[in-house]
Amino acid sequence: MPRLAAHISHYHSEKRRKSREEEIIRLLQEILQEIRGLRNDLKGLRVTEYRRRVEEKVTEIKQEKPHDKKLPSFLHGNPWVEILSRRAESD
Repeated sequence: MPRLAAHISHYHSEKRRKSREEEIIRLLQEILQEIRGLRNDLKGLRVTEYRRRVEEKVTEIKQEKPHDKKLPSFLHGNPWVEILSRRAESD
């Protein structure tokens, strides 16, 4: 009798193992099918590059400084003097 019980137990455990293996194989096949579908979807995609141009309109109102008599005439009204003077302040 114990041999029969061992045989039945072994038979059922073997059956459960095969059932689990079959389930794993089925799930792997589903995953593979899904991957193939995704791969086909990716092949159909087109990559488009977009460039955005940003235009900025800057209006600057500044008060003219009185002419410094010590400065040479070529520096009066020269926009670079203002730019360079701001640069020296930020350093």
